[in-house]
Amino acid sequence: MADINELRKIIEPHRQPDRQFYLDLLDEDRQRQWEELHLSAVLSMLKVMYVGKLTRAIKEAKEERASIISAPDYNAEKYRRVLELDAEIRTYEEKRQSYKCFFDETYFARMDLEDDEDGYNSYYIGKHGDEGLEIVDWRAPLARRYYQKSKLSFSINQFNYRLVLRRSLRTHNGRLEDFKNEYLSVGDNLTEKEIAGRDASVVFDPFLKEILQSRKEKDEICDIIETIQEKQYEIITAPERAEMAVQGVAGSGKTMILLHRLSYLMYNNEEIKPSSVIVITPSVSFNAFIDELSKILELERVKTMTLEDYFILLLKSAGINIEGRVDGFAPLPEGYLEYLYSEKFVIDADKKLARIYSSVRGMLPGSGDEFIDGVISSLGGCIEAYEKLKNASLRVRRCVLGEIKEKKDGGLFYTKQMRTLFNCVLDVREFLSINGSDKRMDDKFFFFRQFLSFYKSLRFISLNAEKICRTAQEDLAKLRETVQKEIVDLRRYRQKIGDRTVLVYAERIEKREALLKETDAAVQIVEDISYGFTRSADLYAVLRGESYFVRTGRCESMVDLARLLYRETVKCAKKKFGAPVDKLVRGDAYAICLVLARMGYPLTRIRLFLWTRRRIYPFTNTKFCAG
Repeated sequence: MADINELRKIIEPHRQPDRQFYLDLLDEDRQRQWEELHLSAVLSMLKVMYVGKLTRAIKEAKEERASIISAPDYNAEKYRRVLELDAEIRTYEEKRQSYKCFFDETYFARMDLEDDEDGYNSYYIGKHGDEGLEIVDWRAPLARRYYQKSKLSFSINQFNYRLVLRRSLRTHNGRLEDFKNEYLSVGDNLTEKEIAGRDASVVFDPFLKEILQSRKEKDEICDIIETIQEKQYEIITAPERAEMAVQGVAGSGKTMILLHRLSYLMYNNEEIKPSSVIVITPSVSFNAFIDELSKILELERVKTMTLEDYFILLLKSAGINIEGRVDGFAPLPEGYLEYLYSEKFVIDADKKLARIYSSVRGMLPGSGDEFIDGVISSLGGCIEAYEKLKNASLRVRRCVLGEIKEKKDGGLFYTKQMRTLFNCVLDVREFLSINGSDKRMDDKFFFFRQFLSFYKSLRFISLNAEKICRTAQEDLAKLRETVQKEIVDLRRYRQKIGDRTVLVYAERIEKREALLKETDAAVQIVEDISYGFTRSADLYAVLRGESYFVRTGRCESMVDLARLLYRETVKCAKKKFGAPVDKLVRGDAYAICLVLARMGYPLTRIRLFLWTRRRIYPFTNTKFCAG
């Protein structure tokens, strides 16, 4: 077994170069010997420190498992231990398998840097990094300097570095196949005679042509980690929230840049979870095409889907489930999809939404209008009167509100509708009060969300207030009769005290007489409340004359409103072009999302990379962008 300390010494990045060290950098044979030695040390360390330990752990776990199963006293407790061992074995094997990539291609570059503080260090860069093996991941901040070919000196954390060597390496199946210097500068340490023209000026990607040629012969999509150009790297490593459009003809590498950028962002930001990322692709077959590359870039858990599926997912998050209902093969008339994806459709949809919004809101002047102020004032009076009823004695409250019952799913409720009525009163009063003054009402989504509640409440008041109040008055009248009978019955009970005849239940009679007065007062309060709803009923009668007001108001939820908007925009476009209107077809999911977005509907916020045939649009933490 190789000596661990010797292996560590070989792969240690820090060097103490002397004159001979710099001369050796110019000697191709010596450098090949060194690179082979270094590669051998890294792989030996990998086998000893990682793979070997895991192999032994797997062997020990399997032996323990076998001994438990073969034991005569095998029981439930030992069975649980077997399950634990099975899980451990799977974990160990997965971890061991994860190191296979280092044997396939250990690293692909070396970069020697010199600075006044840290001295001379040789860094090896690979597709996968490992601190114990002294391999820098290509996505790590230090590796950025390898891809910035034009920069020969730079600063990191206030330290100034000078590039001495940049070298491309070809390793495969544990062997060094070749290496070439991209840059070598030893002029500060050796004379021109010693160098004898063997140093290297800036050479860009000496293996690039060879790699590109070999990949032409492959059908599968491959990573470009070794051959990333400086401009490409600027795109890949741009700040997380940067938005850009990457343009290029088919085959120019847009998809490569997209996936490598995503891999880079996830590596350098732990907050970006695979579950929060969706990569939009042109087709389902394309997803399978990039599967192998996704494994290399550690993107296996990132979801991929087509643009149509993405829009369906957005709608599902908004409570609109059209999954499996879109006929993707339905023939569409010429020009329909072109119109649907054009700026013209956006303009037409905006006009229709503005018309619906203005028709509905235009019917509802806010506070400051004489009639509306009268409605608000009368509702305020009703609320004040209702507060008196809520504070009345138990028997009066029961006549008006009913009894308190417990719901099956938790919570309490009153058996009569008076409380529901006044919840509606509060909704209507609040809506009318803020409609003309609150800037949030200028937002279509906010307005319609408040409006649906307002409409249902106003309609409930108009249709039910009189009946609820009448029922309360009738119940109060019955209570009055009952109390009067109780008083009569109680007055029959008398007793003589000396020369006087007194009532036995005088105190009870007094309380019931007070209850009679309270009941009469409650009847008057309910009558005042009923009269106070007159203006609300008049308002509803006026508003019912506007078509969009009623059609919009009768939507039970924002999902129903979305259906209405679909009929008024997308379905109208379908009729205009002769597209099928009795089913969902290609483009419908997008069109519905666009209409909702133009209305301000808060569709799910996700990290989105949008792939199209000619461009990549990376949107980070943004709403669906229409238009």
